[in-house]
Amino acid sequence: MKNLSKPLAEPVDKLLAYKQRTGLQSALAKRMSVGIYGKLGEERKDAFGPYFNPCWFSEISTQVRLEVAEYLYQHGIGPRDSEHLIHISVDGFLLDMPISLVTESKDIECNCELCKAERKQRERA
Repeated sequence: MKNLSKPLAEPVDKLLAYKQRTGLQSALAKRMSVGIYGKLGEERKDAFGPYFNPCWFSEISTQVRLEVAEYLYQHGIGPRDSEHLIHISVDGFLLDMPISLVTESKDIECNCELCKAERKQRERA
């Protein structure tokens, strides 16, 4: 496989590391990473933004959508079985109940971080 250039990898990786922290650092890192993506698709009234790059913009959008779809499919939520699915956005989704309960109702063994955290929280309650 050809080694592809990833000029944004280093700054985005640094931002994602800060995003794992709490408070102001996390909030700023999230806004800055979204801002980088937004600059690639920036359209102004009479011109494009200085960093406009529709190829990168669409590649990032598509990759993120595919990751959301893969996550949903792994949890038994798909086009023919969307009983609990309310909304899918570019970078997330909304269900009418915690995803761990959805997987349990479908007898799907899931050990992703989100499901583990939800189960742990229910055990404490």
